[in-house]
Amino acid sequence: MPRGRATVLLAGGRGSRLGGTDKAALRLGEVTLLESALTALRGARVVVVGPPHLAATAAPMPFAVVREDPVFAGPAAAIAAGVTALTDSAVSSRDTLVLPVDLPRLPEVMRALIDAPLTGDGLVAQDDEGRAVPIAGRYRTAALRRAVVRLGDPAGRSVRDLVAGLALTPVPVPAGALLDVDTVADARRAGIAVPEGDPMADDDLERALDDWEQRLVAALGLDTSPADRDAVLGLAGQAAHAVVRPAAPITTFLVGLAAGRAGGSADDVADAIAKAKAALKA
Repeated sequence: MPRGRATVLLAGGRGSRLGGTDKAALRLGEVTLLESALTALRGARVVVVGPPHLAATAAPMPFAVVREDPVFAGPAAAIAAGVTALTDSAVSSRDTLVLPVDLPRLPEVMRALIDAPLTGDGLVAQDDEGRAVPIAGRYRTAALRRAVVRLGDPAGRSVRDLVAGLALTPVPVPAGALLDVDTVADARRAGIAVPEGDPMADDDLERALDDWEQRLVAALGLDTSPADRDAVLGLAGQAAHAVVRPAAPITTFLVGLAAGRAGGSADDVADAIAKAKAALKA
């Protein structure tokens, strides 16, 4: 990591699908995700956006901790808080890294962004489906500061809102490197220890979903549910990350509405999901 590079590390999410677990404190091997990220960022000027207790985290270099206002106002607000803190501290860096702490393979994403030539207003990581993921990017500092000012009140706004209008170049990262830790299953796939007693076990989660789906189908007077649960949940996750978390229920509701108006078959649901995914990539 080139010394002095400005970096905003996002570590303030609710972790609601992990039973409220602090994602930054999840352990990957012998270290937490936050410790792993700070080690990879050694030499950078890092502002961590998250709860104040993170300031006690062991790290190979000094770092600052700030909080978005209001708390849990979303990733755009968190980025704005980090950029403002870097500006106030007079950190001089031509480019600024923005990275979420819940990427177990954060060092690989960081390296891909740093190794690529900086063009336009910056670079954004590109996932396995060819979609740009602006929450992981390397931005020209001046352009990112202008974007924060232009956005105005960032509360509840998406990262795509924040970077709209910037000339950004997608950078492919290693396959699977952008898979973050949102659920117990995500954590286990990444080899991360999940705190005992917090989140619901996967088999219990499946049983709860099965029971609720059957009760809801009956309550709504439906014969059956034509929905592909994995496809619907996948779409909800994409909407939450690409836009803002409340976009997940809105997206799935509108997809269901569109599928119902088209006839309500499994093919109608699949077609509506495909259209929604295309809109998320646009």
